[in-house]
Amino acid sequence: MSVLTKEEQEEVRRKREKAAAIARKSAIEKGRSPKRKSLRERWKKEAESYRKHKTNK
Repeated sequence: MSVLTKEEQEEVRRKREKAAAIARKSAIEKGRSPKRKSLRERWKKEAESYRKHKTNK
């Protein structure tokens, strides 16, 4: 594991926050909800439909 100085950690954190802000902005522009919960809900629905499909065979 690499050891980063305080300044490097701060820089990494700023870059991550900036990337997250850009991702949220583009999601809003495309008319999607920027929330992570929606992704989890979609996975839940996909898993449910997969289970149903599997048992119907």
